[in-house]
Amino acid sequence: MNKFFKTSLGGTRFIIMIGNIVFKLPYYKCISQGRTQNIKEWQDKDKSTYLAKLYYSFPFGLCNIMERVTPLADPLSSIESELIRDYFKKKVKDKEELNFLLEDASLENFGTKKGQIVKLDWGGYGK
Repeated sequence: MNKFFKTSLGGTRFIIMIGNIVFKLPYYKCISQGRTQNIKEWQDKDKSTYLAKLYYSFPFGLCNIMERVTPLADPLSSIESELIRDYFKKKVKDKEELNFLLEDASLENFGTKKGQIVKLDWGGYGK
């Protein structure tokens, strides 16, 4: 990781990254959707070993605390999402887990951890 402290604004959540920890908070303009995404991430945290670790979710989806991974969009900005699909098709044999991982296979939803590609956002906005 190149920065100790960083912030980012996603579609429905405000992200605060401090060291190796990420805090996902619902964005004030779309609190309901942000809370829904946090709750869905907590419910689905064990669906795959290829997910960034979700340590804790505050009640009502107010905040998720996760491990910080290196976003793929940074080191591989020209990669196609098809390469992500191919990567997981080779690694994951369970069809349900594969479909879950590839539900939203846009590049910004993936990162790397210890040489593996992992999904860092699986809240499924709009799903």
